[in-house]
Amino acid sequence: MSVCVDLPKERAAFAPHGAVDAARVLVAVAIVLLAAALPVATAAAAAVAKPRPVLLLIHGGGFFEGGPEAMDCAAQIAAAQGGFTAIEPSYPLDDLSGAFNQVKEVALSLRAQGRQVFAYGDSAGGAIAAWLASHGYVSAAAAKSPPTALRAWHSRYARHYATAAPGDPHSWRYLKADRRALRTYSSANRPSARPLRIFQSCADTVVPCAMNIGFADRDPKVSF
Repeated sequence: MSVCVDLPKERAAFAPHGAVDAARVLVAVAIVLLAAALPVATAAAAAVAKPRPVLLLIHGGGFFEGGPEAMDCAAQIAAAQGGFTAIEPSYPLDDLSGAFNQVKEVALSLRAQGRQVFAYGDSAGGAIAAWLASHGYVSAAAAKSPPTALRAWHSRYARHYATAAPGDPHSWRYLKADRRALRTYSSANRPSARPLRIFQSCADTVVPCAMNIGFADRDPKVSF
């Protein structure tokens, strides 16, 4: 269970992992997404029955571990400071296609109800959030340390994830994915249909900073 803490007013440095750090990041994320949600939020104030925009909070864990409860503290901040209805979707672990598509179905279901939907994710969850924005399944997204180019993601610090270094015999033991799936779910491979904000420390040893800097440099809808 995440522990919610009093947050400093200045923006904290973004470390690659940690529930408290994710909570700090979400303060900035909520502001970014709220700017995009402002017309809907204004309309909601005029018509009380209008539902608040939804923020999908997608947990990380390298597609191998973790659960929605990791985003509990972020959900409190999103509701209190961002004016969102926060939803923490689950997704199947060890199944790359299942993870992306299950969260996509949640987003599409909410949109079918007339809700405006945004996404925030951390690490693996950030990759899903970025992919949702790239296809236009959400109105905008923010991601913390997302591996946006899965085919190019290698890290000796995450040997059981999609990030396993080349030649590691455990590379795909725990993850149902092939090169086609890695290409399909790499949001950096296509222009983003919706605004995407990426947060990442360039000291990150799991997700290469250059991957997301390059993505932002190529795509005018992606900021870093």
